[in-house]
Amino acid sequence: MDITAGNSGTMMVDGKHTRGQRGLGASQDHDHCKLQSCTKINSPVIKIPFWLKGRQPDDCGYPIPGFELSCTVANETVLELPYAGKFFVRSIDYKSQELEVYDPADN
Repeated sequence: MDITAGNSGTMMVDGKHTRGQRGLGASQDHDHCKLQSCTKINSPVIKIPFWLKGRQPDDCGYPIPGFELSCTVANETVLELPYAGKFFVRSIDYKSQELEVYDPADN
């Protein structure tokens, strides 16, 4: 599965675009949106356009599916996509706008 997220609020999943609107959820004043991660070791840093449920306010990211991340009890970062399932996030490259994810059932 190929997932690409852009700063403009677009996300491409296997060649299909979804689009968010910055003004609807992503806060214009990001002072309260501190960088977060599920753990301090080997866990991707979460920032705009994503947000970490339970650790950041929901206005710290885009309010559309694919931008809300969460942590498992084992401190793995999780991306849940409607109709596709839950995937663990291995890395996020904000510069190239790429997520590396894997299916925990295949690992």
